[in-house]
Amino acid sequence: MNKKIFLSSCLVAFTVLIISLAMSTGVLFNQFEKQVEQELKEESELIASVVEDAGVENIADYDFGSRRVTVIGKDGGVIFDSQADASKMENHADREEFKEAILYGTGMSSRYSDTLTQKNIYYAVKLSDGSVLRLSSPHSTIFAIISDLIGPICIIVLLALILSAILAIKLSESILKPINALDLDNPENNKTYDELAPLLTKINRQKLVIENQLHEAKQKQKEFKLITDNMREGLLVIDSNSDILTYNAAAEKLLDITDAVSYTHLRA
Repeated sequence: MNKKIFLSSCLVAFTVLIISLAMSTGVLFNQFEKQVEQELKEESELIASVVEDAGVENIADYDFGSRRVTVIGKDGGVIFDSQADASKMENHADREEFKEAILYGTGMSSRYSDTLTQKNIYYAVKLSDGSVLRLSSPHSTIFAIISDLIGPICIIVLLALILSAILAIKLSESILKPINALDLDNPENNKTYDELAPLLTKINRQKLVIENQLHEAKQKQKEFKLITDNMREGLLVIDSNSDILTYNAAAEKLLDITDAVSYTHLRA
């Protein structure tokens, strides 16, 4: 029972840990993605105001870091790109963020890479001349985040398992201690779990029945001995091995027997 409680406690703790890690990772990833989207929105609006005031040429030499700035014409042709040659880029008229920006003034979309380890988030703003400024940023997927954190996660899981094992041992001991300390001679005097009360009551009833049966058996034995001791006839009770089980006083006198004498010896 101790082993079963220990294994059950460890299994529950491990299951809760894995579920908690999965949920926490999902929530953090979602919050991180929302933060990236908000930053893209704010930065794209700022860059759009610069382009509106000073033109595209004034941002050509600016270092945007991991961000990628693209200016797209009304027909979808690329006018400027901070990381590639605009003249060699394909038409962007079919891009979701571009179509949304043309229709609603702003647009956002995200697309995964072929490896599914990274995706790009795009935020587009429609300029006054009808062109669209698009800002994009690479964003790791939840699978990439988990792969980067696999080492720390393993350490956390290992430490959690060790802690769970220690707590499970303490828990199983604390659960079994009151059970091992039960006084079965006085079942109803035990102070233990309420769930054990019906069992202890049943044990107490069976104990009373057995005591009554033993009392009746002893009483009948006394009556039998009283009757046989007052008989004139000799009485021997033997088992299948011819060993004497009991005898009365008359048999003792007639056969001159003592305790631990077998019927075989008497015959001899």
